[in-house]
Amino acid sequence: MDSKEGAAIIDALAESIRSNPGQFVIQLKVVGQSFVTNGGIGAVISATGGAAGSTTIGNQVRVDGSSVDIAQGVADKAVVAQMNGLAEGLAEISRQLTSANPNKGLVAEILDSFKNSWVPTAITAVVSTVTTGLLGV
Repeated sequence: MDSKEGAAIIDALAESIRSNPGQFVIQLKVVGQSFVTNGGIGAVISATGGAAGSTTIGNQVRVDGSSVDIAQGVADKAVVAQMNGLAEGLAEISRQLTSANPNKGLVAEILDSFKNSWVPTAITAVVSTVTTGLLGV
């Protein structure tokens, strides 16, 4: 494989991410709780769950739709920013592959940032294979 073919592979990955960022499934698990009370002298929290003799109790928490909508909007913006960052990183690797004097340190730095993040391992593996074959990175 030559550098133009390697760059074409990386460009195809970047274009796929740009054109369809929703192709990834991101799952969140939230653990913990917080409550806010306005005025008064405290908050009333009622135990729920468990039956007579059970040691399993907890409290019931409800979130209204406006809170969820706001959080979803913020999360959507964050995901779009992350996807754009990934596409930009891939584009930079592609530029380095076709450069007359590629910056191997920059390519290695970008790859390391992929490996230590949310980036799917399939993308990291493909990019690593291409850059190792062409640049020894």
